[in-house]
Formats: sequence, C-alpha cells, structure tokens
Amino acid sequence: MAKAKILMVDDNPDILELMAARLVNDGYEVITATSGEEAVRKATSERPDIALLDISMPVLDGFILGRLLKLDYSTQDIPVIMVTARSSQKDLLRSLSEIHAADYIVKPFKPEELLAKIKKVLEKRNENG
Repeated sequence: MAKAKILMVDDNPDILELMAARLVNDGYEVITATSGEEAVRKATSERPDIALLDISMPVLDGFILGRLLKLDYSTQDIPVIMVTARSSQKDLLRSLSEIHAADYIVKPFKPEELLAKIKKVLEKRNENG
C-alpha cells in the first residue's frame, strides 16, 4: 500500500518540523507549507490525501485556505483537519460548516491524538472512494 501524502500548513516552521518528523516516522509522506499561498500551490501540484491546516496565519488564514481548497475542482476532495491553538466553539463550528473540516484538533496535543485523527479520516476517505 502506498504511503498517504499529508500536506501540513503552519506559519511556524518549528511546529512543522516537529510534526513532520513524527508523521514521517509513522510512515507518511509529508509536504509542508508555511503560508496559505504556498499551500494552495502544493495542494494543486502534489494532490495530498489529507491536509492539516492551521487557522491563525497571515494573509490566507486556515478558513480562507480551506474555502479555496474546497472551491477548486482539483483539490475539493482533500479532507481537512484543522490544527490550531484556537479552542473556541465558534471556530470549531465555523470549520465544520464553512469548509466541512473532517476534524479539529487544538494545540498543544499529544502526537498520538493527531495520528489517530489522521488514520480515522484516511480510513473514511478510502471507504468512500
């Protein structure tokens, strides 16, 4: 079975590096982006199996980025998990209603929690074809 390809988007390179290392160790192929603009380009060219989006980023925040991905025919089927320090119910509901996020995880989190969410979303995506 091919490795699942994960697009991770966060404007903090340290967080990206830590999360990417863990995901690679768990057998995933990881693509990183530090801005929404870079993420749009990489999502279109790399066609990841899942995207992990930070909400709080300059210029294109995770909400705008998520909407852009859902509006583009080539990226609309990529499931999104919001990975953010924002823990309000409002942000969670906005993620679910506006961009149809598959899941939502609040920083800081245990790596095992993120891995479990990724696995669940990928399994659901594979079931649905």
